[in-house]
Amino acid sequence: MKHHLNIILLALRIMIVVAACMAGYNFICAGVSVYDTETGLVFLNQSFSPIGSGYKYSVYEAQFMPYYLATYGLLLIYLTRVLITLRKCFARLKKGDIFYEEQAREFRRAGGGIIIFAKCRYLLMCAFGAICFKALQLFVTEIPVFLLFYFVGKLVLVLYHMAEKGAFLREENELTI
Repeated sequence: MKHHLNIILLALRIMIVVAACMAGYNFICAGVSVYDTETGLVFLNQSFSPIGSGYKYSVYEAQFMPYYLATYGLLLIYLTRVLITLRKCFARLKKGDIFYEEQAREFRRAGGGIIIFAKCRYLLMCAFGAICFKALQLFVTEIPVFLLFYFVGKLVLVLYHMAEKGAFLREENELTI
């Protein structure tokens, strides 16, 4: 059991670092894109592909890139916060603190946060992709990433329900004794 929790904690630690670094990178790229639209155009060509193969992005579309990058950076900071909450839950489980009072609430907050991140990321990608960058295929190509985050959030919500029931049973057991 502890071996599995060690693996989960390591994976969460890695995800926290990756999400935080990605957020920082997005903010740096947003700042550079504000002052140098040619660099913003490079970031745009790396991040999105237009619906037509013969279409090339122009400086006009690149002017929206700093807003996209900054918003996505904020979203990644939110994900980092949610992952830190989830890591704290699993760290307490590793210590043997099972079915404590706050556990269910922490799992619910983390699961809901991951689902909110999934929805906001999908909306952000599709809104900027369709409206600003003429990449209509994002409505379809972003579905697997959305579903991955969404189902992970749902899995954490299952842990919330288990922790809630476990806390109730623990309380009943203490009242019986």
